[in-house]
Amino acid sequence: MKFAIPVWGEFLSTVCDFCDTWVIVEPHAREPYRCEYMDFKSVGFIGRIEILKSKDVTVLLCGAISKALEHWVRAAGIEVIPYLRGKTEDIVDAYLQDRLYEARYFLPGCRRHALNARPKRRSPAHGVSRKGKEKSR
Repeated sequence: MKFAIPVWGEFLSTVCDFCDTWVIVEPHAREPYRCEYMDFKSVGFIGRIEILKSKDVTVLLCGAISKALEHWVRAAGIEVIPYLRGKTEDIVDAYLQDRLYEARYFLPGCRRHALNARPKRRSPAHGVSRKGKEKSR
């Protein structure tokens, strides 16, 4: 499972659409993760998406993103987790440790939108009450 992050210096880029440097992260069991930096200065949106697909990227972690670019990325089968901010290393660690949805990783004013964009995961306790008994439906 590889994921991509548009970066500006050592931070996740605030706006995905205008970012020319992206990092592709590949987690490994024996190592924390591997990073491959990509220079997209001369590559358009469709070309960027094609490169991500060719590198087996399945998730895009980003800040603000235009509706058009988000649509194209999702249409290519890549999950988009938008409205993020922070140091790239912190974002990678938070994603790998399933802590990405903590408030400190949201762009200001975007927490509600980010939570709505969060993939709907079925809770392990779905269908079970707090006492551990099946809920009646």
